[in-house]
Amino acid sequence: MLTEDPADPGTFLPSPDLTEDPSDLGAYLVAGTPDTPGFTRWVGAPSWRDVLIQPFYVVKGVGEFPLGLFYCRTPEVDYDDTVPRSADVTLYDATLRVGADFTSAPGPVSIPAGAGIAATIAARLTAAGVTRYAVTPTGKTLPAPLVFETGDSEGKILNGLLAAAGYWSIHADPYGVMLAEPYLPPEQRVPTWEFPETGDASVSGAEWSREFDDFQVWNRLSGVSRTKDPDPPLTYTANLDDLAPWSPHTASKRGMVISGPTLRDVDAADLDALKTQVNRALLDQASVAEKITFTHPWLDTVQLGDVVTWWHDGEARRYAIEQQSVTLELGVPVKSTGRRVA
Repeated sequence: MLTEDPADPGTFLPSPDLTEDPSDLGAYLVAGTPDTPGFTRWVGAPSWRDVLIQPFYVVKGVGEFPLGLFYCRTPEVDYDDTVPRSADVTLYDATLRVGADFTSAPGPVSIPAGAGIAATIAARLTAAGVTRYAVTPTGKTLPAPLVFETGDSEGKILNGLLAAAGYWSIHADPYGVMLAEPYLPPEQRVPTWEFPETGDASVSGAEWSREFDDFQVWNRLSGVSRTKDPDPPLTYTANLDDLAPWSPHTASKRGMVISGPTLRDVDAADLDALKTQVNRALLDQASVAEKITFTHPWLDTVQLGDVVTWWHDGEARRYAIEQQSVTLELGVPVKSTGRRVA
């Protein structure tokens, strides 16, 4: 199971079980060392502590698509007499390099006001031993010091810097490259796939579920930045009527304003970064009220973070994919969960 933008970068969900010889599963594995960007096929059991694993999903006539780059534990091996028959391997996302407990700071960490955010992120990745990363440049600097406690993981420190710039949390691409890039709200993302209700173009399973809970959903949220004296803090108030006028939870449709607790001491380099964090918090809280879970064939354009169009009762709705369960068994569909964004 994979999740988009996990709140705790130190929590890793293991991938599905893989077999040692997956040639008849419609997928294969590739192994290499943690510091080697190129990978080679292997036959038989590798030295598990010395390799990274890269599962590929193969679509006949279309291509081969990497599912990610993973660290692995020494597996549990099943034997037929003295012959190894299969191995169940637990895999961990490449962000383990910065998110696990063993990356925790030995003492308090303080990043001074005025520090360039992009340069600081790159320096910390390098210091953590990460050699393959891409940081989108930004001229934003920290308006106030960022302070972290003893034991905070490197992932938490990096995500604090990224939030201050209005960026995504730290994550890795399918080839294991660490990415630090601007966050794009779901309502601004172009839909990557359309699921019609019926017809030849419908590839989703007939059974699906919808979860809806609109009790006390916020439609207004304010945020106040943390700043260094004597500079005044930045303030911003987001209204759901402006961000998602289609939502049934707007103040105009409910006939009342429901305000969430003010976000205080937000680390934001500028007003745009503050707006990004407050808007995101409001939209996430409002959109979590409606989710759908459905099955479909593996599609390279329906991945975590992608927005899809879903038709139901003649109405097109848009959902951001926030969770997926993928198996490498041939013919077994992918199970996706999306939250409504439009």
